Amino acid sequence: MVLEGYLDDTYYQYTSLFHSGRLSPNDNKFLIQIRAFVTPEPLFPIDNPKEVIAAMRDEDFRQSYVLNIKLVDSLLSGESNYTDQTKKLFEFLSNEFETCEEFFDVYYTSGRNILALLSGLLDYWKGFIPAVISSPNNIVHVSQLVASLQESKLKMLAKDFDGVPKFVSEKLPEILVNVPELEPERLLCLNFEVKDLNSIKEHSEIARFMFEQGLFELTIANIEYVFEVILGEKNLESLRTRNYTTIRSASNAVLKTRVERDFDSYLRDILCAFKII
Repeated sequence: MVLEGYLDDTYYQYTSLFHSGRLSPNDNKFLIQIRAFVTPEPLFPIDNPKEVIAAMRDEDFRQSYVLNIKLVDSLLSGESNYTDQTKKLFEFLSNEFETCEEFFDVYYTSGRNILALLSGLLDYWKGFIPAVISSPNNIVHVSQLVASLQESKLKMLAKDFDGVPKFVSEKLPEILVNVPELEPERLLCLNFEVKDLNSIKEHSEIARFMFEQGLFELTIANIEYVFEVILGEKNLESLRTRNYTTIRSASNAVLKTRVERDFDSYLRDILCAFKII
């Protein structure tokens, strides 16, 4: 049977005489399934990932079999030299990104090395960011990028892919729902302006931070939010009749500087809208 190719060195996995050793029953079951061309779920329990990796074939790492949370955690842990296997993992993810959304969803929730996964994909695959932006799960992916990447890489993203700051600006409320504990300073790395401060009012720390950095669009709604919520002014009528005078009287350097920085748009979009000229 060996000579005819019916048995190979994995035959022992299919016998009823399996005894736990370096491989647990779960580990053995995982290997049996992938040998039968069945892909286990990403959360399939593996007890000894290093032993399973050692028992897998090289070509297994270029297939969906590698998309197991414990396996990927081990590959990305840096504790062992899995350079070749990790490269094959990134190769598979880049070639089959659209079919791997379930794995990403589970890994973002249960994985331990999200930073290593995203950084590795960024380094390996030049098309990663365009694929993320066009993904139906783009908010989830971008949320994880903003929350996980080193600040130096976030700055590089903003510089190399102008679609990232634009996307974050447009989808900021949804992103903050995904990562409500996001550190405000991380948004500074992307150098974008908040379109609607009121839309992130539930995240008051971030709204105030972006205001203090002058990173908000000059709109009537944003100026009213600043006066009412941040500066504590209850009477907004003077903004509608003496807008520029009211802003100067507020003695807030950030607001005055922001208006003066884009005075042409302030004149066009705010004063003209109120017919205060």
